[in-house]
This record gives sequence, C-alpha cells and structure tokens, in this order.
Amino acid sequence: MTITNSTLAQHVIKTCGINLGQLYFFNNIVISEIKEGIHVTFENSQELIEAIKDYFGSSRPFGMVSNMINSYSVNLTDSEKFKEELKNLSAYAMVTYNAAGKLNAEIASNFCKVKDEISFDDLYKAADTVYNKVKQVKIPVD
Repeated sequence: MTITNSTLAQHVIKTCGINLGQLYFFNNIVISEIKEGIHVTFENSQELIEAIKDYFGSSRPFGMVSNMINSYSVNLTDSEKFKEELKNLSAYAMVTYNAAGKLNAEIASNFCKVKDEISFDDLYKAADTVYNKVKQVKIPVD
C-alpha cells in the first residue's frame, strides 16, 4: 500500500520527490518509498539525507519507515555512515510485502545490530510503532 492510497495521506505535512523516490514527512516521522530497482548507497542518498536534515534538523528526534512497495537494495556496509550522518534518527522500520522483503529486513536487522523488531507487514502498525518510539526519546538539554 502506498502512502497516497492510505489514510496516512491526509496527515502528510510535506512531500519531497528525490532521486531515489518519494519522502513523506509527518510530525515526527518520515516514510520513504524508494523506486524500483534502485541500489541505495550512502553516496546516492545525499539528497535524501539533506531533505531529512532540512525537515528535522540535526537534534530533533525522528523516526523513519521504509515502505518497500518496490524491490530495491541497500548497501548495508554504509549503515555506519548513515548513522553518523543522521544521529537524531531514533527509530526505524521496514514495511515488507513479500518473503524476499522480509528476508532483506531480517538481514538488515542482524547486520545493523538493531535490537528491536524492524520488519512489519502493515504500514499503519509500522508508522505507529516508530512514532511511539520517537515520542519516548528524551531530548538532551544543551
């Protein structure tokens, strides 16, 4: 299910078309829908990173949901670069729609040493889980 075909569409604050696909911004989360066949790397994700930083800044906690409506791959060896660049990313989930997507989410979870379950088969549950995790984050006082 795409964002535009869901009831989440009415809550989107900002939409951003980027080289990799679409980003949908909400109060505390961003949902991505990456184009078919893309291989996501740190290098080709600079537009994605800048759009996220422009919206959330560098200190406001946020969560990200990858709505995997298309088949694409991610260079998992770049995960540390992404973590370093997006330090305020507090929660992450992947919404998968087939067995291959679930396997990719499991590999990503193990490779990135994620403690919590990140794979969902329901967009609403993924968004709700990520939102609730972000809301529990304590914002550091400078």
